[in-house]
Amino acid sequence: MQERRGESRTKIDASGRILARDVDQLLGCTVRDISSKGLRLEIPATKTLQTEFDFSFDNFRTTRECRLVWLRENVAGVVFVKRTSS
Repeated sequence: MQERRGESRTKIDASGRILARDVDQLLGCTVRDISSKGLRLEIPATKTLQTEFDFSFDNFRTTRECRLVWLRENVAGVVFVKRTSS
């Protein structure tokens, strides 16, 4: 299979949290790899993931806005969304 990523990712095994924007839903997940542009997440099989959400490693002391790129069963690829000033 040909690698399509623009940069390499670092494999990790870390806990994270997802906060859905439209719904008051907090979801635990496992981060499997990370780069400066995004993450590969493993989510519980019984949960769904919205297209856009906030992600945190530290219980939301700091957050990153994310957008879902792909989802296969309980594994998702997401990119960090750059915030624009209004």
